[in-house]
Amino acid sequence: MNFPDVICEKVATYKEVSGKHPFVIDEFEHSYFVVGDHHFYEGYSMLFLKRHVRELHELSESETTGLALELQRATKAVNDCFSPWKMNHMLLGNQAQHIHWHIIPRYEKDPYHKSYPFSDVMKGEVDLSDYAHSDESALELATKIRKYL
Repeated sequence: MNFPDVICEKVATYKEVSGKHPFVIDEFEHSYFVVGDHHFYEGYSMLFLKRHVRELHELSESETTGLALELQRATKAVNDCFSPWKMNHMLLGNQAQHIHWHIIPRYEKDPYHKSYPFSDVMKGEVDLSDYAHSDESALELATKIRKYL
């Protein structure tokens, strides 16, 4: 399986179960707001564009505006739920070539809180699989964040 298929498969699963997937916090017009695969950063979540598009500049102006407002709404919910020190966002797409945002709450207790997210992972100090969500923990987190939408 190549990386671009991973997000398309997740989005297809979210559509298939229509609001009953434990990782889905909410479905917006253009995107799915979901719990991230791990809880290394408390409240880490993601926003997946519903349709397969690789680059922001390939979106229509109205879709870009809608997606930006959805990202803002998702970020505000995470911020209000967890009161982090700072909120980080990442949209890269070098591996998973499908528009998706990483919403990363940062905390002062994070030893690299003034550095880029996942620097400790890249240094080999953290294995994210140790922080993987179960369906139960994802549902609990989704329910908690959903209260702030």
